[in-house]
Amino acid sequence: MKAKMMLDRNELVEILRSLTPLQRQLLTNIAERGPGLMLEIAVRVLKFPEEVSTPLRDLQSKNLIATDAITTDAMVGAQMGNELFRLSEQGRQAATLLRDETIRKQLESPPTNSAAQSAAPPDPRQQEVELLRKLGDLAVEKGDLEKASTWYEQALEKTRSMTDPATKSTSPNP
Repeated sequence: MKAKMMLDRNELVEILRSLTPLQRQLLTNIAERGPGLMLEIAVRVLKFPEEVSTPLRDLQSKNLIATDAITTDAMVGAQMGNELFRLSEQGRQAATLLRDETIRKQLESPPTNSAAQSAAPPDPRQQEVELLRKLGDLAVEKGDLEKASTWYEQALEKTRSMTDPATKSTSPNP
């Protein structure tokens, strides 16, 4: 029965590919430093407990992390929980794969499939629109609404010029 629960290497690599950098860091950390409570694990990765709660639960749903309830009188009803997070058997395998340099390089590179390779290169005008929007978002975060408005207006203008048949045939401004 235990063999059915184990995943092959390719399945584990695909699961690892779907993880965020924080989730990979959590897996590696628990593998290196051992099980811990949520607060302790958060401190290990220099995050707040609220920031690691959801990634830990997601790792648990992917059967990479298991929990054990701590039932000592001092821990019952503790504010940050009374669950000890540890690696499952699949989590141990995943952490071992994360240590492998070839696997890490494979995770960093985009997945290779024929559809992705045959896709047309990205449109530089669309990339410019995305960049203008990101600049607008950044200006909003900084509180500079006037500058954000300028960036968003430029993105809108560029989008309109890309979709307008009259201007589509003309060369775009660099």
